Amino acid sequence: MATWCVLSSKQKAEMQEMSHSLLPRLPELLETGKQLLDEVEVATETTCHRIVQEKVFKGPDLFEKAPEMLSQLDVFN
Repeated sequence: MATWCVLSSKQKAEMQEMSHSLLPRLPELLETGKQLLDEVEVATETTCHRIVQEKVFKGPDLFEKAPEMLSQLDVFN
């Protein structure tokens, strides 16, 4: 059963700031996102645990950057 928690505005801002650091190359970005997903799926900590929450917020943010990176490459236009 999933346990839900509420993050403070400060915690959300900290996690967003961490995820907006320098972007890796696209293959690294995708691999990191996949790794974070795998780690969250097998985590023994509760879903409210800070480490799990950081991974939950960072993973989708990484994947959202992929289309932007592809458009900058201009290989599909």
